[in-house]
Amino acid sequence: MKTRNHLFVRSLLSLIVVFTLISVTAFSQNNPSASKPGKLVYNYPLNTPVRYKSTTKVVQDMDINGQSMQTNVISYIGLTLKSAGPSGSNFKITVTVDTMAQTVDSPAGFTGGAIPEIAGKSYNVVISPDGKVVDNSEAKNVTYAIVSGGTGDAMQITDNFFPVLPADNLTPGYTWTAEDSINSKTSTMVTLGTVKSENTFEGFELYNGVNCAKITTVLSGTRIMRTQSQGMDIKVTGPYTGSMTVFFAPSMGYFLKQYVNTKLTGTIDITAPDAMSFPLVMDITLTKEAIN
Repeated sequence: MKTRNHLFVRSLLSLIVVFTLISVTAFSQNNPSASKPGKLVYNYPLNTPVRYKSTTKVVQDMDINGQSMQTNVISYIGLTLKSAGPSGSNFKITVTVDTMAQTVDSPAGFTGGAIPEIAGKSYNVVISPDGKVVDNSEAKNVTYAIVSGGTGDAMQITDNFFPVLPADNLTPGYTWTAEDSINSKTSTMVTLGTVKSENTFEGFELYNGVNCAKITTVLSGTRIMRTQSQGMDIKVTGPYTGSMTVFFAPSMGYFLKQYVNTKLTGTIDITAPDAMSFPLVMDITLTKEAIN
């Protein structure tokens, strides 16, 4: 059983590592309306780089025939964003990946570290005034090797990097609810699901000495993730709940911090050669912060 579990954990690493990059960032205050003048809007300053650090931590616990198997994944990304000016009614931003690293600590051993081949690579992304990504196609050409095998690209970094802003005038206590679906496909995994966000504008608050709009969110939804590894089809399904806090600085035109905490409780199903199913709990925290 020990040998089988060791092989089983190794086969899951590609799923877990990719999940740290694309799952949590899919949560945002999605709003179908575009922001209007006088509302909170993105407006990164020209010729002024803004640096961010993004850290994702995943703690996954599987129960395999009564035996608990825990895997810890940490992903770190450092980015520099610089406005490249307007693109029609939207904004073009040049993204440079300064640093990237991933580590995986599991019963199969400790792997990972820095991913130097992506450091210094740049591409452009176009976002709307409320933060929706309009064009992220250039990111497909910026690739890197995933710790557990396979290849990732920068689309996973910036597809949902910007917290989406509400379209309405904000007064303290204002609330709004939004629902959305997720349909994401990479070279290694397909992710489907739903997300419901119940948002509250808490008011203005100083963050690092800057007056910011503080938005808190209660998250809920479902996830279905599919991948293949070592000839096995792997599927994770289950509901999740969580919370999010965003500090957006209107005077600067960008967010200073986003913090997300979610928990998925579900099952992991394996096909080939014998069908197997195990309970799974996945706790995820994401912190994105401007560090200028």
